[in-house]
Amino acid sequence: MCEGRGHARGEVGLAAIDTCHPHLILCQISDSQSYINTLTKINVFNPVELILPNTFCEGSQPTKLYTLLRDTYTSIGLTTVHRRHFNETIGLQQIKHVCEQEYASVEVLVTSKFYALSAAAALLKYSEFIENKIFAPKSLKVEYQGSHNTTIIGE
Repeated sequence: MCEGRGHARGEVGLAAIDTCHPHLILCQISDSQSYINTLTKINVFNPVELILPNTFCEGSQPTKLYTLLRDTYTSIGLTTVHRRHFNETIGLQQIKHVCEQEYASVEVLVTSKFYALSAAAALLKYSEFIENKIFAPKSLKVEYQGSHNTTIIGE
């Protein structure tokens, strides 16, 4: 997961992978200050771990999103990695490399999704170097999902 900074704050990129079934989902959300759409999407993904840039919690003041994630998802591991691993160019290259031919049209959809691609780059690198899982070329179903078709009831 990564978030825009400055004027792009509230723009959140997510990437989720099911390592048991070769499926990578990318998502980019323009969210409010409460991050309700991001939290809802995380609930849908039901992750065991969240990979975040170290800049989320560096310094004296962690980001609002980091604090919200830490306080909301106490049973999910929050792992920070260096910000340099969140690189949209590498993310697009990796997607072109691992995406099954049948799903190659997703490349057109995600080309402009800077934060989703950045999150994918960090996730795939983490999967390879920390979890020792390498995906063969053209072996993953890659899908882009927006935050539409979501209903939020109560808070």
